[in-house]
Amino acid sequence: MKNLKKLIAVVLTFTLVFSAMAVGFAGTFSDVSSSAPYASAVDRLQSLGLVSGMPDGTFQPDGVVTRAQMIAFVNAAEGLQQAAKVSAGPTKFSDVPANFWAAGDINVADPSGYPDGTFRPNNPVTYTEALAMILRALGYTQDYSWPYGVISKATSVGITKGVVLSAGTTITRGEMAMLINNALDLDINTYVNGAESDTGKTLLSRVGNSTTYYVYATHDVDSNVTAGYVKVVPVTETNGLYQMTKDNSGNLVYTLIPTGSVNFNNYLGQIVTVNEDTNGNPLAATPVTTDIKTFTATTNSEVTQNTNGTYSFYDASVSVGNIPVVVDGVLTTMADVYKSQVVDNGSKITLIDPTNVSGYGYAVITDATGNAQSLLVNNDVTSSDSYIDNRFAINDGSGNPYPVVGAVSKATDIKAGDVVYQVSIPVDNQDVTNGTATVLYVVRQSVTGTISQVSVSGSTTTVTINGTNYTVGSAIPGSTGISVSAGSTGTAIVGKNNTIVQWSGTSTATNYAVVQYGNTFTPYNTSVSLALPDGTSKVFNVVYSDVPGSVVSSVNAGDVVTYSLDSNGNISNLAEVTVNSVSSAGVTTDKTNNLIKINGTPYYVNSSTVFYNYDTTDKTLTPVNWSDVADSSNPAIYAYSLSSSSYRTLSLVIFNNVSSLTSTTTPVVYVTGINEVATSSTSYISLNVIENGVSKTYNAPAGTLNLGDIAVNSNGAVTAGSTNTAYQLTVNASGNVIGATLLETADASTGYAEGTTVSFNYSNNSIVVYGGGQYALDNNLVVINAVNGANTVVGLGSIVQDTVTKDSNGNITGLSGAKGSSIVDVYTNPSTGKVVLIIIRGTK
Repeated sequence: MKNLKKLIAVVLTFTLVFSAMAVGFAGTFSDVSSSAPYASAVDRLQSLGLVSGMPDGTFQPDGVVTRAQMIAFVNAAEGLQQAAKVSAGPTKFSDVPANFWAAGDINVADPSGYPDGTFRPNNPVTYTEALAMILRALGYTQDYSWPYGVISKATSVGITKGVVLSAGTTITRGEMAMLINNALDLDINTYVNGAESDTGKTLLSRVGNSTTYYVYATHDVDSNVTAGYVKVVPVTETNGLYQMTKDNSGNLVYTLIPTGSVNFNNYLGQIVTVNEDTNGNPLAATPVTTDIKTFTATTNSEVTQNTNGTYSFYDASVSVGNIPVVVDGVLTTMADVYKSQVVDNGSKITLIDPTNVSGYGYAVITDATGNAQSLLVNNDVTSSDSYIDNRFAINDGSGNPYPVVGAVSKATDIKAGDVVYQVSIPVDNQDVTNGTATVLYVVRQSVTGTISQVSVSGSTTTVTINGTNYTVGSAIPGSTGISVSAGSTGTAIVGKNNTIVQWSGTSTATNYAVVQYGNTFTPYNTSVSLALPDGTSKVFNVVYSDVPGSVVSSVNAGDVVTYSLDSNGNISNLAEVTVNSVSSAGVTTDKTNNLIKINGTPYYVNSSTVFYNYDTTDKTLTPVNWSDVADSSNPAIYAYSLSSSSYRTLSLVIFNNVSSLTSTTTPVVYVTGINEVATSSTSYISLNVIENGVSKTYNAPAGTLNLGDIAVNSNGAVTAGSTNTAYQLTVNASGNVIGATLLETADASTGYAEGTTVSFNYSNNSIVVYGGGQYALDNNLVVINAVNGANTVVGLGSIVQDTVTKDSNGNITGLSGAKGSSIVDVYTNPSTGKVVLIIIRGTK
């Protein structure tokens, strides 16, 4: 029929509450198997008193639903069962006698029936008709197209979950139970200015008893609460305002109620309406509280105390009193949270105003590890263990297990590779025994892949693995340390806040080097000194068990070798490279055709060819770019190797003591960021700098840049502490950095003054460093404000009294004196001796 109103005359108005979960199947009907898809729905309806089954103790789930049964279903759901009993008797329908079993239900529903004066109570109900009735019960009263508009709307609302039938199919009692059970948890609709509007209430509120409570504590967060019960405060409601029950002294009146089927841990600090079954056991809880603020801490000093005794949350800009707080599953107070400083960066905080009008009066905090000791677990925890790796106890002095939160919920689920934080939470409020609660917070996260980038900013090092950024933390007990570098493949153990606490790298790169001293490996001599491509030399230990397998048994001074390192930085593979020596004459370079002629024979250069310059005196190996080699320079070649003898393709060229292969510049820059980048074909270091007041980026091929052993450590890994600092770079003709000198000497005679005040000599156009001397100002002088990491370019006016002006020749004029409040670092260009960079570090 097109007109749904004519088809469905039963219009139901339900006041509905939210139901969080269904009751498990109890198996009270002999013909309802616990494995049936409708089992939990039937059991829940029976617990609510909505169905009683047949006189023989069966439910007959496969039986069809008649119109009379549908009326009874709906009346029960509306809470009209008693009214139906009272209304039993004669009906207005000729085919429904006074003694018919559903006469009372039909009289209460008062349907219009059919034009011939009948109701036809035993006619079966179709799938579409059932959905239409339930839609109207939920307040959806529009005329939806028949039948598919009805089915579409019911599906979008959520009525049909688990029940999908054809439009005209007769529905069974089991299927109807599932549809009604779904409807119990759906919010009722109303129309505001013709538009659908959610009332926030569900069908369940008309079923059984309901009482409103403020949820204070469960046994899980307060051991003084009896297991199986929840500590609550009864709440009354007047005109939409909720009032907690108090005694004559104004104290809250607490009581215990059974937990039933509700997980009240989900409602701590909230006011909820609790629906109960016929035995008084809670079946569902619907939150009344709506004023809930959730955020994540971004600082280790999230909680501070105010002068008036209240406490402030930094990220939320909210102040509260000494309210109850559940921290990692332990009930305590706001005063103890502040005292313990347990909240740290990454803690998740929920502030709750139970009544929606009184201000935040309860807090739930998770992932709080501010005062915790951490441990990387090396051994699975078993049922016989009392400690984790003989470090962290898993029970208190009485043998009671410590709460375990995070990735697992009990100690015996803790596995090797987990990161465990031992958190101490003071508990001295009225509900928990005085003392300190210990909680074991577990993080289980590891990532395996290749480090594609290492970025350093100030004291923070970040690595990128598989496209995700991780912060490099400190090694913790149980770990073997952290040494990361771009291009390294391995596995990271990750703790809280995506912080790497251990990196187990597997080096896959093969590196060139030149042996500095002759060496034959024995059990008592397992080290070798190599000249490395970064211009340094280093002594490596060799894995002797691999000799003479993957490691050549002996090497001679000057041998060109390739080597690989294991995760401990020891050589696991050392092989000689077959090279050809060349006399000092007969070498010609031809960059146009990408070839080198050696004694008249052409050898070809491609993108994979590696170039080095070897200083036989200092025994150092320095990378050289092909673009930096001049045509016809006749450089001497120490050795070369071929990747393809047939096509004379060069894989390696080592020049011999060539002192000038490149044209370079030496800018003084202020480094704001360092990134170590590795791709599938190459790796390099990228520097973000400020040069002459302009932000620029320089690249340096891997192995060419050492940055004074500060930006890159001895393992070749970028380290913290190298940014926000001045360097003099050496830049080749290709614009790549091939060297850097850290400007850090505090001797004023070298042109550097750290953390000082300055004045200016107007007549001499110079700067006077306190206790250090007088220096001319470079016309390209740059002043950088680095206070709080700002790193912004500012003018000299930031530290002098007068406006800075320049004459027609570009010389700085108009400097009468310093403001005297800035603390500055002063740098000169080592080549000219003039001040090129002033960094403002702070104020006095």
